[in-house]
Amino acid sequence: MKTLSEILLDASPSQRQQLGMVIDKIIPSGIIEKRLDMLKKETPEALLSLIKINSLFKFILLFEVMLVEDMVTTGIYKLKFGKEKCSDIINMKEFFPKDSTCKGPRKFEDLLDKKNNNLNLFDMTLYDASNSLTLGGKILLIKLMDRDLVSSLITSNKTKYSKKELINALEVSKNLRNHIAHNSFVLNKGPYLKMVNKKDPKLTDLNDEETIKYLFSNLEKILKISSRGKILIKIKKEIKERLKAEEETNINLIDCILLK
Repeated sequence: MKTLSEILLDASPSQRQQLGMVIDKIIPSGIIEKRLDMLKKETPEALLSLIKINSLFKFILLFEVMLVEDMVTTGIYKLKFGKEKCSDIINMKEFFPKDSTCKGPRKFEDLLDKKNNNLNLFDMTLYDASNSLTLGGKILLIKLMDRDLVSSLITSNKTKYSKKELINALEVSKNLRNHIAHNSFVLNKGPYLKMVNKKDPKLTDLNDEETIKYLFSNLEKILKISSRGKILIKIKKEIKERLKAEEETNINLIDCILLK
């Protein structure tokens, strides 16, 4: 098998320029070297194809996460307590789980009282405060809310999301975003397999492809109950058409589950 340097020797000036803008500036050459087994042909064209597909895959994953997070933000805005000040919500028992042992108000206060945070979240509305939180912070906020309130965040005429389902989907979103943020190459399936809950009975006897498909189905399910899902369908169609023309790259190692 050719090495990366040997493939680059065959590149035209234009290809060398394109690859130079990516290798060691966006993707380390060492990472590219490890992924050459995904090439059907050991050519500069195939290498550029692999880089393009990796970029498209990153884009669509980030787009899914962004859409899901936006839906939660919209849900909080429309919530009964969305326009209430956080300082007042602390004293509203109906906001927190109906459990005598619930320490929600104190934990809510701890969440808002972040160190090194110049924003005074207590004086903000719940919507503005949640908008200022990271995705991880939004997940913590939802965990503190009563389950009936959470189930109203993402609803349609036929579908209602339980608190557990929504938190699971947001945890997937957070893991996906972290993976993409910390890695330049995201087509290898290993990290996605680690994102699923191995104790989930639904995963028993599933192969790798089925497990990855199950992982992303969490987000797909949310997006399909809103018009945002139509945006995603359009993007997938465009990417599918692009992939049909890409014959140099073997994408079977990840199977591009999101595009099926």
